[in-house]
Amino acid sequence: MKSFGLLLSTLTLLSLSPAAFAQANTETQTESPSHRAAAEKLMSLMAPREMFIAAFVSGVGPLFEQLKKGGIEDAKIEEVREASRDLATQVADDPEMTKQLADVYMAEFSEGEIEELLAFYNTPLGAKTLKKLPTLFQKGAMIGKQLTEKHQAAFQAKLQSILGAGPGPAPTPAPAGGN
Repeated sequence: MKSFGLLLSTLTLLSLSPAAFAQANTETQTESPSHRAAAEKLMSLMAPREMFIAAFVSGVGPLFEQLKKGGIEDAKIEEVREASRDLATQVADDPEMTKQLADVYMAEFSEGEIEELLAFYNTPLGAKTLKKLPTLFQKGAMIGKQLTEKHQAAFQAKLQSILGAGPGPAPTPAPAGGN
């Protein structure tokens, strides 16, 4: 069951798209039909569907290692892998994905800046950048994972010193009657 909890936690974290984080901290740009059209054109060029699926699949990779270490049989791990791909595809194909990502770009970039991004991504270097981004994100995630593992013992020791060695006091039960 610990592996299942890890799976749910991992999928929950992965579902928090960059759009969700960006929306919380954006400057408002004036929206116009041409600004929206430019942002949607940028979204179609950037292929957020493919990037999201690649990032999602990459992000759940460590989960499969944990499941295997936890003694889960290969056939079940493959079923979880397929279910994860299905979820990533379902999320990526949701019409709200492109709309909300366009909203984020419109909040962060002026129409002129989006036009500059479009011009760049239509150059050979820009096209190469878009093609390489999923791989770069995946490799960056792996580096982050390795470095986190490297520093994990020190972090755990720090947590133990902050929180104490024991689990802490038991929560006080709520009074009967809901008051």
